[in-house]
Amino acid sequence: MKMNYYAENKLTSKELSVLDKLSGSCSYVPFYVPEITGYYHHFHFIKENDEILSFLGIMPVSENTVEITALTHPSVRHHGYFTFLLKNVMFELSAFRIGNILSDRKLDFPFLQNSYSHSEYLMQLPFSTDFLFHPEIMEYTSESDNQQNYLYLITDCEKTAGFLRITRDTGSSSACLHHVFIRKSFRGMGYGKRLLTGALALFFQKNSCDILLHVTSTNTAAVHLYQESGFHIAESLDYFTLRIPEEPVHQ
Repeated sequence: MKMNYYAENKLTSKELSVLDKLSGSCSYVPFYVPEITGYYHHFHFIKENDEILSFLGIMPVSENTVEITALTHPSVRHHGYFTFLLKNVMFELSAFRIGNILSDRKLDFPFLQNSYSHSEYLMQLPFSTDFLFHPEIMEYTSESDNQQNYLYLITDCEKTAGFLRITRDTGSSSACLHHVFIRKSFRGMGYGKRLLTGALALFFQKNSCDILLHVTSTNTAAVHLYQESGFHIAESLDYFTLRIPEEPVHQ
């Protein structure tokens, strides 16, 4: 199999442009970060006439685990390009004592051992006026870069027990809830639920849009709280841990 194989720790602007074009030809958009540098934070790809045919990017997750994202042009799928890249990546990672690969899809290869890791949820809450306001909730609003920002605090005896943020882009049909935090000394006392329901009550007084949030399945307490408050799982992405053999096949 004749191909031009490259392994780089930073993509050029031209390569980024080509990769954007490649991702536009498929329904799946890979995650790649051009500023990543390091020993094994690499981008592996196969090119032909300055066109990227197959791509695999690596991001560190922990000392022993990396996450991969990959994409192959539809016209050359089932040609062995991805298998070639994966084998070279395993050889490289093994040299740096990286034993696990985290992938957002199950890869059925005889040289890999797959096990379910976790799921990433996109949760959605439709507009509702059923939420109760709690007097200890304080709201601060601001606007920046065509975005409306809402900060909600919950207090106890003039001490801030926690906060959350909701942002909404101007003209967007939905808002995003993020950065939910309860101080350690106030956890397990109902502050999280009061903060969430009170903030939603205040937000829906001014906005009649749905609210979206991202949460991992490993955060079971948060998932339960959101579901209790009316959020449902709109999308789910399953991740798998792939164990690299001690002596991976190198092509």
